Amino acid sequence: LSGGTTSPVSSFTMNNGTISDNHSDNNGSGVHVRSSGMFTMKKGTIGGSTSADGNTASKDGGVRLDKGTFNMSGSAVVSRNTADG
Repeated sequence: LSGGTTSPVSSFTMNNGTISDNHSDNNGSGVHVRSSGMFTMKKGTIGGSTSADGNTASKDGGVRLDKGTFNMSGSAVVSRNTADG
């Protein structure tokens, strides 16, 4: 599972805001989109102002896309996330 949000078979729309400072020993600590899930990011940030307050995971620190759909538009930003593997 992700530290921030997971979308297994539903849809999630992010209109603004920040997903940051989440930590996972597995995959996708910020957002993890699975199966037939859909994540739409219209505005906002996934990550931090520095890598120290971004999202960290063993793989895919910011966003993990696992058979789902991830759409970005507008002023959406994914940055300063880290993965160990």
